[in-house]
Amino acid sequence: MEQFELYVEEVRPLAGLAVCRCGDGEFGVGDDFTELHWKRYERDSLRCVETGIEAEVRLRVLEIESWGRLWDRAPCGHGVGVRFTGEGLHWLTRLDFEAERRAGRYWTLWGSRDDGGVWNCGDFAYPQAGVIRPECLTSTVIGLAQTIWTGCRFDLLTVLADALEEAGCDDGDILRHCRGPGPHTRVCHVLRQLLPGSMLA
Repeated sequence: MEQFELYVEEVRPLAGLAVCRCGDGEFGVGDDFTELHWKRYERDSLRCVETGIEAEVRLRVLEIESWGRLWDRAPCGHGVGVRFTGEGLHWLTRLDFEAERRAGRYWTLWGSRDDGGVWNCGDFAYPQAGVIRPECLTSTVIGLAQTIWTGCRFDLLTVLADALEEAGCDDGDILRHCRGPGPHTRVCHVLRQLLPGSMLA
């Protein structure tokens, strides 16, 4: 069964299971998503210019695997792997998330409220371009990455870009991401390349 990576704002324990908060709602194992939405951003400004609903679905959360600090509050961003069952899985499996990201389209799942409304909860995380070569992993680079991840010090990403460049990194996608306006979170492909999983636990 395929696992999908979602971005959430907080992960906390409830009766031994993970509960995730994103947007104006929460979800956990056994909860349902009922709508698949898309939004399109301007490539340069990241300003949302268009949104829409793609399909009505009935996707139940079977399992949540949290990366990073499993039960800690992570207000700066958290990545979770979610497995679903139910009607509408074909909508997710057909999506080429990398191609969609390049086109400026991003996807999110919405759930129903008891009052008949819907809550925005469950933004898909996206693979990002760029590779950091092993020889660029200097002690200065790793130390900065740890500081940024631990303290959500995203203001230091520009300093990290300078350190990477000094270490020989010439990947334009990596350097542009670090020097860009964001939004930046701990679900960051640059930080995840720099910090092994054991350091994020």
